[in-house]
Amino acid sequence: GASGLSAEAALYELARLRRDVQRDAQGALAALNDYRERFPQGSLRNEVGLSRVEILSELGRGSEALAEAEALLASAQGRERAAELYVLRGNIFRHDLGDAKQAIVEYSRAEAFGGAFGAEATRLRGLSLESLGDLDGALAAYRQYLSGPEQPRRSEVDRLVAAWQRERPDLD
Repeated sequence: GASGLSAEAALYELARLRRDVQRDAQGALAALNDYRERFPQGSLRNEVGLSRVEILSELGRGSEALAEAEALLASAQGRERAAELYVLRGNIFRHDLGDAKQAIVEYSRAEAFGGAFGAEATRLRGLSLESLGDLDGALAAYRQYLSGPEQPRRSEVDRLVAAWQRERPDLD
């Protein structure tokens, strides 16, 4: 009923406050775990799952975060957020696990969905290719990003492309 929903919302909000305001990732995770125990079929379970992926990653628990993302992707509700989840998985491989090759695989999966997360995945794939020394691939990804409709980080990507063109005129 309505009281259940407000209890769910309150618990999720507590987790958000602990994370974003108090900078208490452990406390936020505890609230999310509590939510999951009390409301296994709760209406916010998707958001709870996504938040758990982000917080586990923040806490340096990359393999747990990946498992959580995998479980979400296997669920019907989680698949609605697939692009976001693939970007998160790519970030975990890139940052937490230092695996740029697997990050590229995850970013490519996100790109297939298009939209804002797809665009961000293209940019991040470029950064991953660059870190592996594949400058041609990185430049192609950056140009793909700049040709798309969603480019919130356009100036940053423009600078990367300009820097490479100064350093390597042959890349044109």
